[in-house]
Amino acid sequence: QSLRYLPVPGEWERKSHPQWSDAIFEVPPDRDGEVHYVTKGHFVRLGGTALVERLPSGHVIKSVLRNPYSPIEEQENRQKMEREIEIYRLLRPTSYIPRLIDFDIQSCTLTLENQVNGDLENYIKEHNISLDIQRKWIQQAVSSVSYIHLAGVVHTDLTPRNFLVDADCNLLLCDFAGSLLHGRSAFTGSLLQGQPVFAGCPGSRYQSRHWRKDYIPTCKDDIFALGSVIYLIEAGEEPYNSLPEYEVTRRFQNRLFPETGHLLTTSIIQGCWQGKFSSADEAMKTL
Repeated sequence: QSLRYLPVPGEWERKSHPQWSDAIFEVPPDRDGEVHYVTKGHFVRLGGTALVERLPSGHVIKSVLRNPYSPIEEQENRQKMEREIEIYRLLRPTSYIPRLIDFDIQSCTLTLENQVNGDLENYIKEHNISLDIQRKWIQQAVSSVSYIHLAGVVHTDLTPRNFLVDADCNLLLCDFAGSLLHGRSAFTGSLLQGQPVFAGCPGSRYQSRHWRKDYIPTCKDDIFALGSVIYLIEAGEEPYNSLPEYEVTRRFQNRLFPETGHLLTTSIIQGCWQGKFSSADEAMKTL
């Protein structure tokens, strides 16, 4: 069932709107297909697992999506968020990952330091990127993937939307809700409608082939996706940007990759796509 998530002003808005009556802050009953939620801050985006808001403090909070119409799907969302919290707690403070500010297992919320420039995908669309910044980003993208792999984490959804750009134009890797930890997904041992459950799928331009529902990605899948991220950073657009996704899938499955001879990072991009690197650390040495 398609759901509409409808905001109800939270107490934090009283300071900005002292003229509002108490009735505005009351949560109305949900009608069919509706889910009301009390806001914690300014809306950022609504994902498949969580609502993202910017708190009055400036930090970003992720709250698990409720689904009163499907307890199984709501439980799936909780498991993803719990996995993300687990991974942020595991990864020691580093320049490659957003800083964990707070978390609450009971309410399934996660608070992270805000990155003012948003995600890499949109930043590249809106700015001209200098060669020096491109080089820095490529180094940071490869280093961040190497870092999480050494910690036993496979991201599984390595795309430009999951790299954030901070105030100093550094890249940070985020969103571990669908990630594997030591080879196990958040759903290992669980079933959804009788089928093995796995979360995370980066899309045709970041996968070497179509993933079946029960496919469990590996570090090599992250490395393949890394090649496409690096391509975007240097070329300014995604691989086969003008082609429909089904055609991109067909070409990638047949190992027909975009021409990269005009790019400075052609060796690392092709190495990622063609499976020449056994680890992200090995790819980093190519730099």
